[in-house]
Amino acid sequence: MMIITMKQKITCALLLLMTVICGTVSAQDFHVSQYNSVPVYKNAGLTGMFTDAKFRVNTLMRSQWASFTGKPFSTMFISYDQSLNKRFGAGGYLLSNSAPQGFKEQHLVMSGAYRITEPSSDHWLSVGLQAGMIFKSLKEDYTFDNQYNNGSFNGNLPDYENIERQSKLLPELNFGINYTMSDPNKSVNPFINGSVFHITTPNESFSGTKSPLPRRFLIDGGVIFNVNEYCQIVPALSMMTQGASYEYKGAISVRQTLQDENRSALLFQLQYRVKDAVIAALGWEYREFTYRIAYDFNTSALKKYSNNRGAVELGIQFKRDAERKHRGDSNYIF
Repeated sequence: MMIITMKQKITCALLLLMTVICGTVSAQDFHVSQYNSVPVYKNAGLTGMFTDAKFRVNTLMRSQWASFTGKPFSTMFISYDQSLNKRFGAGGYLLSNSAPQGFKEQHLVMSGAYRITEPSSDHWLSVGLQAGMIFKSLKEDYTFDNQYNNGSFNGNLPDYENIERQSKLLPELNFGINYTMSDPNKSVNPFINGSVFHITTPNESFSGTKSPLPRRFLIDGGVIFNVNEYCQIVPALSMMTQGASYEYKGAISVRQTLQDENRSALLFQLQYRVKDAVIAALGWEYREFTYRIAYDFNTSALKKYSNNRGAVELGIQFKRDAERKHRGDSNYIF
């Protein structure tokens, strides 16, 4: 978390920008657009909750706001999970976020889930728990307005800032619950899930003051409409809050299976993040791989500075020995 008292040498627009990036979802957490491309990060209860593959690997890369800073805000993510005895799921993820002003954070989290309903049931009800560490760091090459004299920088001048340390290690504890109906004989299958992150609210301050990391809450739900054997349409809504910050989002997704020997499929999605962005996404399933790309078109007050440009996001999923089905298990298409 950036210390509130720091006076960085950046424009007012960039200060506002950092508020949007680190504060649209919450005061501290970075966010992504394709949360269903990172299921283990989205909800601990989704860990290993599938039967169409031996294991699953997800990766995600996100880059945004380079037009403001020259160097973008970036996110890198990789996760692994697998099903154990059709009842338990196990896995974990690595997440790295970085900002152009020298702030970085890395997450190392282990994840486990338990399916409450019977494995033979079309109703998936599962709960999950995650435990790990978050490492946050600041570079030492910051400059402050106190070190400027008549417009010229003088590194010998005191900055009068109280930064006691350049790194911080925080414990991470998350919980998730997921319900999805997956009845192949029904054309309507609802789903809903919820998560809470940073349960222990660890102190993330780099100074001597106390600054608890607020809990983040995520809830989303929708309906999987099986239009026919080859087509699914999925409307969904989500809400995320952390401290005084919030995010509301609506999405409509389409999965069209192709009539080929691999049962490959095309994926389409349109999202609207309230007061922030319109997000368009495309995807392609082919054999054991799923490729997704999304772009955020900025609609907030910053659009006149960004020319509506926001973020680009690339996700790749690999499912070992995946069986392509026109109806999934507990996971929906985006």
